[in-house]
Amino acid sequence: MNLGKSLIEKIPVPLRELGMKVISLLPEGGRHSDILKSINTSILLFDNVLINTANGATEEVVVNEEESFFDAVGKAARRLHASKGSYRDEDANVLLLLPTNDFIATSYSMNVVGEKLIRSALELQSHTLIPAYDEDLLLAVNAANQEGVALWCNEREANRMFRAFEKEGLFLAAIMPRSLALMEAESEENRTILINDEEGQTISFIQGHGNAIKRLFTVNSLDLEQ
Repeated sequence: MNLGKSLIEKIPVPLRELGMKVISLLPEGGRHSDILKSINTSILLFDNVLINTANGATEEVVVNEEESFFDAVGKAARRLHASKGSYRDEDANVLLLLPTNDFIATSYSMNVVGEKLIRSALELQSHTLIPAYDEDLLLAVNAANQEGVALWCNEREANRMFRAFEKEGLFLAAIMPRSLALMEAESEENRTILINDEEGQTISFIQGHGNAIKRLFTVNSLDLEQ
């Protein structure tokens, strides 16, 4: 069975191309437009290693007994920013690319039109769409169309990550699934792409068309061996 190309195989060389593509995929306009425009650094987390997409520099995330994983990521990001080749004289406004399995995906089809209305409708239905999840969720959706895929992440964990970066003097402007960075540019919007993103014992499968997600689901790799 063809599961598509793995994320690591698709990461372009040089990595700077990945960072540029990531920034181009962020939505224009909206309430967070100014913050997104300020992003000057994109960092990818893979297998407990942070990778600066501008220069390929890496820094291992080492969790000590008395600190959380989020604090360890923040400290690793600070070391990465201070390393040779980073923009040390600039304030770091960071886009953090996280494993795809840190996010939950739901499909939607709405009778309403407009980003605000679609976003509001999805937020109202969050506990119905994801009934087994009790904690508060953050929503990310490109609501240009009346149907598509919405992404959700744990609000408490996201806030802990934002605070961890703040403690290290870094501004975490946004987080997003790292697989989205490999979506095609608008010039190739008629092309369908399939990516699999593996982290630990889980594999996320993403089907994209142009720069839009059509399907996203995550499975335990052990289930594929049965």
